[in-house]
Amino acid sequence: MLKSKERVYHAEQLPVHLTVRDGRIHVDPIRMTIDRQPVSFSGWVDFNGAIKYLVEVPMTDRLVGGTGAKTLKGMTIKIPVTGTVNEPRLDTSVLQNTIGGIIKGAAGEHAVEKIGSFLEKLQDELKK
Repeated sequence: MLKSKERVYHAEQLPVHLTVRDGRIHVDPIRMTIDRQPVSFSGWVDFNGAIKYLVEVPMTDRLVGGTGAKTLKGMTIKIPVTGTVNEPRLDTSVLQNTIGGIIKGAAGEHAVEKIGSFLEKLQDELKK
């Protein structure tokens, strides 16, 4: 597990499988922890710096808390990341459009705020 606290990431072991094809470096899923929340990402970066990743965030007790955790347990938010290495962009509309209503109904507005806060931290980490 890779934990991000600094701009430079350190890991004793981080098995990474990647392939180079069609002018892109494709990365199989990598698991890491951001703000004590497990995430995984996979996708590609091309030699011009364009990126297309998919970040997967499992719904955990810590993220949604309370009664919402029971309802959302086992769900995973899949968030596309596009842009460039220097300017990555999270498509947070996925959260709003796909499961926003479910979370609001099951866990309440507070859970939506906690997830929104985590997504902001994730966006900050991607910019490092």
